[in-house]
Amino acid sequence: MEQVSHALKVQQHVTTYFEELYQLPYELPKVDLIAIPDFVTGAMEQWGLITYRETSLLYDSAADATSPRQSKSSTISHEYVHQWFGNLVTCKWWDNIWIQEGPATFWSQEGIEEAYKNDPWDMEKQQIYNSITYSLNRDVSVTGRPIVSAATNPDEITAAFDWVIYDKAASIIYTLREAMGKQSFDKATTQFLTKFQFQAADELDFIEAYQNQATADNIKIGETPLDVKALMHPFLKQALYPLLTAKIEGNDIVITQGDRPFLHNADSTLPEAEYNFKYSLVVSSNQNDRAWFSSTASEIRFPKPTGSEIFKLNSGQKGYYRVKYEGKGTLNDELVGNIEKLDEMDRMGVVDDAFNLAISGDITYSAALDTVEYIANGGENSYYVWGVFGSRTSYMRTQLAGTAAGDKFIAYFKNAVSQQFDRFGLEVDSNNDSHIDKKMRSNIVSLSVSFGVEKATEQASAIYKAWKDSDGQLSKRPHPDVAGTVYNLGVSSGTFEDWEFMYAQYAKELVADEKKKYMRAMAATENVTTIDFMLNTLAMDKTIILEQDFFTFINYISYTTVGERMTWDWVRVHWAQLVERFGTNDRNFGRLAPNIANDFKTEYGLWSAADFFQVTEADAGAGEGPRKSTIAQIESNIDWLENYESDILAWLESH
Repeated sequence: MEQVSHALKVQQHVTTYFEELYQLPYELPKVDLIAIPDFVTGAMEQWGLITYRETSLLYDSAADATSPRQSKSSTISHEYVHQWFGNLVTCKWWDNIWIQEGPATFWSQEGIEEAYKNDPWDMEKQQIYNSITYSLNRDVSVTGRPIVSAATNPDEITAAFDWVIYDKAASIIYTLREAMGKQSFDKATTQFLTKFQFQAADELDFIEAYQNQATADNIKIGETPLDVKALMHPFLKQALYPLLTAKIEGNDIVITQGDRPFLHNADSTLPEAEYNFKYSLVVSSNQNDRAWFSSTASEIRFPKPTGSEIFKLNSGQKGYYRVKYEGKGTLNDELVGNIEKLDEMDRMGVVDDAFNLAISGDITYSAALDTVEYIANGGENSYYVWGVFGSRTSYMRTQLAGTAAGDKFIAYFKNAVSQQFDRFGLEVDSNNDSHIDKKMRSNIVSLSVSFGVEKATEQASAIYKAWKDSDGQLSKRPHPDVAGTVYNLGVSSGTFEDWEFMYAQYAKELVADEKKKYMRAMAATENVTTIDFMLNTLAMDKTIILEQDFFTFINYISYTTVGERMTWDWVRVHWAQLVERFGTNDRNFGRLAPNIANDFKTEYGLWSAADFFQVTEADAGAGEGPRKSTIAQIESNIDWLENYESDILAWLESH
């Protein structure tokens, strides 16, 4: 019963909150939440009977870290939003499944904030970070698809369930709320649900309901009435998003929008689209300026700040677009030179935009690294900025592994990472640390080990050894917030005996979340014989690796250099057997080979992936889209090394 008390608490809070928010009651007399030991889908919102994986519902305070606790809360809240968006009102067809998944992702965060209002979890900022920033970093290729996509066969339907209908759709809904204001937006939501209850709706029905409320409330952006269709439709019906350019002209800041969307590979040929790639946007600055940027406008103007004020577009990083600041010695230099004066979400946005603009070639990597020089000097403590820094530079570190530039990059930023480790360490104060501090500790400890911070690896190794020497006693087990990193280090830097010890813990563990940590640590080895055993024996035995965990386990193994090579070869050798086991309609199976190949960065890797995808084209099924995206990503990886390695090395050598 102890493991379900957390779910019960969250469920009670979100039930009351959503009934009041939507002004419509939950229609059934009760709801049951069931944890299933082996459940391929993470959760399913059947009306009155919501099913979950054990790792999505059950909570054990001794085993669960802060992030999984939040993830479980989010899933419970998400599935309960579906009682309105999904069950009360259903999409007309699968091409509009976003009408169910986008709102569930968007409102689930509000539900969590309500459930933990006495211990705030900072969910408003986390939503920007987890949905908007996340989507902006994925929605960068011509191989991407729109939110409203063709769904004419089972493969297309199952493939639709990805980040696009969850996080990008939630991001566009967030944009709509910001444009309308929460009060008008919430009224429109009630009107939509009331009008279409026990019916089906599509994107035009959704847009109409919110437009009616915006018109009734006389919602304007500047002097222009809000046009909900103009705002939403281009983002719903085509992939990608705009890049805005800002520059100073006299006493004005002039903002323009190009005819092409933002792309990591700027030379890509755009697909034919129903709309041109100029968007209608609500554009904001940190000076509280707000303007409607119509798709037909050539520019908009904001007054140039006076005195010591710093201008930054996309205030709070809430808009679904990127910004480039033009002009040497003007806006960009002011931003970079005064970045520490900005709000943490604006700092996050500046860093995130800079590294993405460097990938696309819109700015140099030297300019992007200038943006984060203050981090190297110890000037940043924000969870969100460090999260973006870690994620964006992870790609650089992967690409530059084994090069002089890669070694110098680690050396340059290592001291700043070490300072953050000193701030958090491995000792967790569960009573006094904030929720965000707990999440940040987990990230910083992991980052410190990956950067080779000696005190981090030494302390983590000592904790692992003490736990192992106690034969896995609970009292000696690392705190859940740092346990994953400790376990991984113990296996990756240890011997076969360490792997055997971790496997023994996995075999006897009953708590699903702790078992998952052991599984991840087992995959950290680079011993060829052990990897072969995991692939050909453990992974193929459903009593050891559950069906729901198969793809997770294979992906974990592929995270190491040796594991990547072996899983790629293993999947190709066993392809026919895997097709027979899972079928081509399984979206997780469809993503398996593309996920492994995504980090390839040589011409040989490109040939290997392209050849395999061509030979098995008939079996692509739900993996057709991911295969195209992976080929584009490998090509981008190759170009990246050719174009940017020397620039990065030169900057590092000069600093």
